[in-house]
Amino acid sequence: MEPTSLHSQRRPPFQRAGLFWKLLLAFGVLSVTAILLLTWLFSNAYEALLERELSQRIAAAATTTGELLGDRWPASPTESTQEMVRQLGQEIGVRLTLIAADGMVLADSQLGDMAGVEQAENHADRTEIIAAMKNGSGIARRTSPTIGERMRYYAVRVDHKGKPVGVVRAALPT
Repeated sequence: MEPTSLHSQRRPPFQRAGLFWKLLLAFGVLSVTAILLLTWLFSNAYEALLERELSQRIAAAATTTGELLGDRWPASPTESTQEMVRQLGQEIGVRLTLIAADGMVLADSQLGDMAGVEQAENHADRTEIIAAMKNGSGIARRTSPTIGERMRYYAVRVDHKGKPVGVVRAALPT
């Protein structure tokens, strides 16, 4: 038994080092892939959580405002209604719009004064308003023609003595 024959069965050090680098590279690629996959999954879950929170916030704002104004819904735009909606929207941090059953804007928290309200276009053709008048509530996401921002809208129909009198719409930028 020659010592050289035993040595010839062992791998030279440079071949063992090559195996080490191959395993290290494979482990590195696997680790980076796992990190990227987990980052993507968590970011999607976080985005869904934020979307759900945003939807709940505007739904609560619209529903609460509708309940508060149900018995004293304005028949036409007034300075006092505009000021009340402007203050309420500012306090809760949500854009609020009161819309009559025919689509006329009665008040909007983003519009500074009555001149802006009176110049606002009719909202009867807006997706969320149509849905709210038909089903009781409606949701939409689009760019606001009034303020030029991408918004998520939630509208709720307001009934007085069983008859629809209008819609309260709440919105936040997305």
